[in-house]
Amino acid sequence: MTRALNLWRRFWLGPVAAAPLKHVRVGYGLLVLWYLYGNRWLIEGYFGHGRWLETSGLFEHISSLALSAVAPYDAVAVVQVLFGATAVAAAALAAGVLVVPAALVCFVLMATWVNLAQLSAGHTAGDLVLRALGFPLFCAAAAGHLAGKEREVPAWPLRLLQLQATLVYLVTGVARLESATWRDGQALCMMAMEPETVRLGGWLLCGAAGRVLSVAWPLGQVALAFLLWVPLGRRHVLIAALVLHALVAAAVRAPMDNEVMLVLLLAFTSARAPFSRA
Repeated sequence: MTRALNLWRRFWLGPVAAAPLKHVRVGYGLLVLWYLYGNRWLIEGYFGHGRWLETSGLFEHISSLALSAVAPYDAVAVVQVLFGATAVAAAALAAGVLVVPAALVCFVLMATWVNLAQLSAGHTAGDLVLRALGFPLFCAAAAGHLAGKEREVPAWPLRLLQLQATLVYLVTGVARLESATWRDGQALCMMAMEPETVRLGGWLLCGAAGRVLSVAWPLGQVALAFLLWVPLGRRHVLIAALVLHALVAAAVRAPMDNEVMLVLLLAFTSARAPFSRA
């Protein structure tokens, strides 16, 4: 029992290198900036007098933005300010400046933007993972582990990020393998029927390459969920993950899905085993 408690304590509280956590912080800040750039249409097309926000009847759903007391024709200016605040916070977080308020602003406002994008135009799985990624980073910042001064930090912020990546890979991979379309290698071919969702031609996705990738994609996700925890050969596993995401990105348009997972993979760049002694 004592041994199990010691292992549990080392897993969550044992010292780990601070570098992977800093890498995730920088990657997350840059990713938020990229997300804001890609979703600037929220300002351009959906706010203001007579625009979607007013005519859709969803104005009351964004009370967290404090827009309910603002006239519709002033909403554009308010959202522009909030977009700017998110961008400044993301840049500060990437640079390691004022990390606690920057992480808080990114976490709160990114949840707002993703929810609003979901109301207006749907979302991808990457959007949801990006929203969730802000929470462990804010917790780490509040505990003083994102300032960039320490060489070693308690393991728990890194473990939260690693577990998040593991769960995303495992749940997504298993869900796809439960689908006969993925197991039979027909998933990408079916995606090719909607040209806006794919990058490669239907002739290629419906061929042997598409069938192989349709099966390799979920199998690779499940394998990564376990292999990433094995320090021996982890560099090769990370390279394999990069190759898998590159192939998927080349075949399918999935905004933020690959990018946010690549940021989470940075949490595994430490070679120390989860239960190793300091």
